[in-house]
Amino acid sequence: MPDAQLTSRHLKILHLEDVATDAALVDIKLNDSGLLFEKLLVEDKAGYINALQTFLPDIILSDHSLPSFSSVEALNILKQSGLKVPFILVTATVSEEFAVDIIKDGATDYVLKDRMHRLPSAIINAVERKEAEDLIESNLIKLREASETQTAILNALPPSIALLNEAGKIVAVNQSWRALALQNNLGIPNYGAGFNYLTIAEKAMAIDKASIRHIDKGLKDVIAGHVKEFTIEYSANSPAGKIWFQLIAAPLADGTKGAVVLHINITDRKKAEQQLLQSEANLRSVFENTDLCIAFYDTDFNIVSFNNNAYDFVRDYLHQKLKAGKNAVKYFPKNRRASVRNFFNKASNNEPVFYETFYDLGHGNIVWFDVNWVGVKNEKGENIGVILTYKNITKSKNADIEREKITADLIQRNKDLEQFTYIISHNLRAPVANIIGLSNLLQGADNETKQRADVLNALSTSANNLDEVILDLNHILQVNRETHENAESVDIAGIIGDIKTSINQQIAKENVTIETDFKEVSSFFTLKSYMHSILYNLIINSIKYRRIDVPPIISIKSLLKDDKVVLTYRDNGKGIDMDKNGKHLFGLYKRFDFTVDGKGMGLFMVKVQTENLDGTITVQSELNKGTEFKFEFPASFNAKAIAMGI
Repeated sequence: MPDAQLTSRHLKILHLEDVATDAALVDIKLNDSGLLFEKLLVEDKAGYINALQTFLPDIILSDHSLPSFSSVEALNILKQSGLKVPFILVTATVSEEFAVDIIKDGATDYVLKDRMHRLPSAIINAVERKEAEDLIESNLIKLREASETQTAILNALPPSIALLNEAGKIVAVNQSWRALALQNNLGIPNYGAGFNYLTIAEKAMAIDKASIRHIDKGLKDVIAGHVKEFTIEYSANSPAGKIWFQLIAAPLADGTKGAVVLHINITDRKKAEQQLLQSEANLRSVFENTDLCIAFYDTDFNIVSFNNNAYDFVRDYLHQKLKAGKNAVKYFPKNRRASVRNFFNKASNNEPVFYETFYDLGHGNIVWFDVNWVGVKNEKGENIGVILTYKNITKSKNADIEREKITADLIQRNKDLEQFTYIISHNLRAPVANIIGLSNLLQGADNETKQRADVLNALSTSANNLDEVILDLNHILQVNRETHENAESVDIAGIIGDIKTSINQQIAKENVTIETDFKEVSSFFTLKSYMHSILYNLIINSIKYRRIDVPPIISIKSLLKDDKVVLTYRDNGKGIDMDKNGKHLFGLYKRFDFTVDGKGMGLFMVKVQTENLDGTITVQSELNKGTEFKFEFPASFNAKAIAMGI
């Protein structure tokens, strides 16, 4: 039976025959065999040559005797064409000697016309043999190419490489090995091929006895399949000095018993490691003998290294133990982790990040630090991490704070002197003058007359007015003495709650609505009594100067703008004519609406207390629409609260 693979494909058969009946007989036998084929019949030399070039047959069937043409000539033409196509002689009778000669000359087979039943199997055998020969030739080409590629790769590799057989003898070496053998003047034929590897290595590499024993065991384990790889580093003496090698042995990849051994010169790496160790030792010396707390993080914000100062800092102020390999974010308070990540990202992008922060140890003991985040780049300019440093600046910071306090006090005292001059020249002089004049009248009046009683009443009023001015003056002095004393983290919503509780009846009576939004800044570091006084005076004024026909609505909002805390206070009251009264809005005893009781102290105190907190205040107002007060407090107050824990 024909081969199933061959019967499933079409064979292209070139048939060289000039007798029609013989050609028909071939067709009948092929059709009966079940072969799928396409056959081209040619009768002469020209048709044959053309068919070889255009038809490209899988097999050629040729009669022996043709007019002016023979099978021998047809076979020679086929060989000259370079085509490797099976050639079967199909003829009536030939001598055994001729048959042997034509087979020797390159024909694949011959079939006698009176034994045509052999033709299908002869075709199948010829095609199969041709395919097998093609496969063998293809594999040989691939093997040669692989061998050449392998040799080229081995020779191109810098390490000295030797291939060992199961007995540990050298089978093949690369160019680097040959160069090393010449350099060491081994005097061994064929660069050591055929010799025991350990004997060559001990002589060529000057490996010490202990290392040789270690290598011997490692190679045996690799060859036996006990380990996937064996490696060792060793040193050798050379005329140029000590050199270092790394030996790597691994099993042969083709599954045969043996090993490939590489000797890699790692002298430069070893020298670099020694230099790095020295540099690290020098750096560590600097690292530990500085007043800075230093921590180095990788690109994922994991702790790489830190000095003792940093360890002590985390222990004393964050109450944790600093450990390399841990993610640094976990060492910071939860409410600060977003800011810390932002600082880390900025430093990673080579943006400078520096600020001051402090830690409150209690009992008025505050420790200040200068903080810097610095990105670290390698020689290629790639980010490899971030360095965080803390420096204790408590002494200098306290000196700065004291200097700023003294300066602020001096400035305030100058303001106070100006204000006191005004009070004395206006508010004190008037009641004192009244008292003097009334005293003179009293001396000349009759004891029982009505005039005496009136003078006494007027004198009492003037004395009370004088007392009120003195009390106001004392209040102002008290405010200035309290500045920067007892500062703390103040909850804004808590202050509003206290005020609402204290004036609950007024709020209910006038149907007052107080709306607040403290989501962005809920608390900050300031003087609580001042903030209470500022907000209390504003709320009382909003209720006092409300519009009769509109329920009072007060809105208070906080936000963080750059390095300032901004408080915005709005009401829907009567409003103020800013063109007319804006310049005197915060003046002492300045009043612009006389329909309600007052003496002009509230907004004056708001202004004084705001400025004593180093803040600023701006006002926008429109008659019958309401007033907006906007306060900005400096970062020196806000940063203290925000920076806690960084």
